[in-house]
Amino acid sequence: MLRNWLVMAAICLGIGFAPNLRAQTDIQRADAWLRAQVQANGSVAGETSSLANATQVRTELARVLGETGSVPPALATALEGQLDRNSEYLARLLLAASNSASTAEVNALKARQNADGGIGAAAGYTSNLTDTAFMLLAFRKAGITAGVAQQGAVTYLLAKQNADGSFGQAETVRKAVATGLALEALAAYAANFANQNAIARARAALIAMQDGGVYTDTLSAAHAIIALVSSGPDPSAYAQALSALKSAQRTDGSWAGDVYVTAVALRALIIAGHPPSPPTTGS
Repeated sequence: MLRNWLVMAAICLGIGFAPNLRAQTDIQRADAWLRAQVQANGSVAGETSSLANATQVRTELARVLGETGSVPPALATALEGQLDRNSEYLARLLLAASNSASTAEVNALKARQNADGGIGAAAGYTSNLTDTAFMLLAFRKAGITAGVAQQGAVTYLLAKQNADGSFGQAETVRKAVATGLALEALAAYAANFANQNAIARARAALIAMQDGGVYTDTLSAAHAIIALVSSGPDPSAYAQALSALKSAQRTDGSWAGDVYVTAVALRALIIAGHPPSPPTTGS
């Protein structure tokens, strides 16, 4: 069933994006390169040497290819047969699938939610920022915008925000990724819950991580751009970072030849070209 959602949702999403993408050669080149990496058996070329693991590579790839056109059937089949069902993977499946909720996956995530509102890698595991943020984004994509589970998860993220507005531990590599992911999740629920102050602080922290307007690596830049575009209407907050991201794209369309990094970078280009309406304040 998930395979059908992946394919059908991708086709539907492609209708809206395809006409605008034709004029954007940077997006076209990235899309073409990513599609060329999908193998006949559903695996992805370079997934074993990617910055991310194979499951993350495949789900992130399906997610962005669903935005630019259709998910290759071989990839959809591989995702359906994936046995690893940790919380991040379940959330990523929902993000890659459609706007319609998969009852089984949604309920599985809800069942793993801890008393603190967060979620861990599996049932009974300690809550963590990454899984909780992915759960919120997955629920939002599935059309679930308000409820006890969502309020609890937002409350958990708010409790994890650092004094400087960032998220993640001080020694965390690519702290911009953790902050960007949390900010994106909070912004997705800005209209439902009162978290504007936290969003403003996270935006300020993410901007403060720039050096001369840019970030230290492509993945950090991509996540930061996605979060900044999602959480506010000010293009100046990410203009230089976006320009640097585009400049870092190789002639073959990829970023560093890494499928996962390229997929996230492509999502950043897409959202920067089609920014959503600014989030409103919840009550």
